[in-house]
Amino acid sequence: MPSAQGPSAVQLGSLLISPPLINSSCPWASSLAQLAELYECPYTGAVTIRTSTPHGFQEDSSHSHTLFGESSINSYGFSPVSIGQYLIWIEMIHDMSTKRKPWLISIGGPEADLEYCFEHISCLLSRRPDIPIGIELNLSCPNIPSHPPPAYSAVELAVICALVSSWKERQNGSTVGIKIPPYTHSGMYDTLFSALLDAPAGTIDYIAATNTLGNSILPSSIDTTLSSGKDEGPVFMGGMAGSALHPLSLGVVRNLRTKLREQEYSDVHLRDIKIIGIGGVSDREGFERMRYVGADVVAVATALGREGVDVFQKILEGTISKEGK
Repeated sequence: MPSAQGPSAVQLGSLLISPPLINSSCPWASSLAQLAELYECPYTGAVTIRTSTPHGFQEDSSHSHTLFGESSINSYGFSPVSIGQYLIWIEMIHDMSTKRKPWLISIGGPEADLEYCFEHISCLLSRRPDIPIGIELNLSCPNIPSHPPPAYSAVELAVICALVSSWKERQNGSTVGIKIPPYTHSGMYDTLFSALLDAPAGTIDYIAATNTLGNSILPSSIDTTLSSGKDEGPVFMGGMAGSALHPLSLGVVRNLRTKLREQEYSDVHLRDIKIIGIGGVSDREGFERMRYVGADVVAVATALGREGVDVFQKILEGTISKEGK
């Protein structure tokens, strides 16, 4: 079990996250077995499901991932599992377990899909108020054809904030966060904070940063006889994550925290927004770095895929017991 000297609990909207270490929405949080194992792990303070849609994403052989060192590249879109199936699994896991920890239900897609998912989540919340549930809007997947990450667009961010505000009027006390892609210049932060400032107080409870960095490639073989710029042979393209993304993720979290502390935001409703730091954390040192730059909660994806749920104990305690879980 996490030690008494471990990091303190974090209030994320209406949800208490203890310890402040979770999985992020990722391929290794897709199936019933994976979610049950994450839920039973004593070193996770909440469980985030892989991003769901009304009817499941159409996945095929082109959607995959590759691990290289402590990093990864994946070409996955959203989960092939529907929101309805995930809600059945969540209720099942909750009822079969003696543990009580929050769920973060990641959803994605166009406005109509988000509304569909919210209505189904709202029905479960109304019927089962004993299950602590938050909603995370994935505005950041780089692998959706003809649908670039909405968190780069001022118009789409405004639509999302208006949608979430209307949800909260209908489902009082709900916790809603957004997952953003890597931001690489100040204009991206200005776009995000303009939308947040224009939204009613309490619209967004947390920001999860960051998702993978799109348009990354890893050649499956290198032909040194080819000139630069020629056909480079087979490549794997998708979103990059893991240790290679860690410095950029730290920078995004730091910039978000700095923005939230600035005078122009500190006296308004944005000061209560929490940050979930994601990107390249696989050990205690990475966890401490992420917390140092401003993350309230730290989330893990690539290291989970590489090492399994034991990685959470390693991150919190620096070691893995012989008993494992």
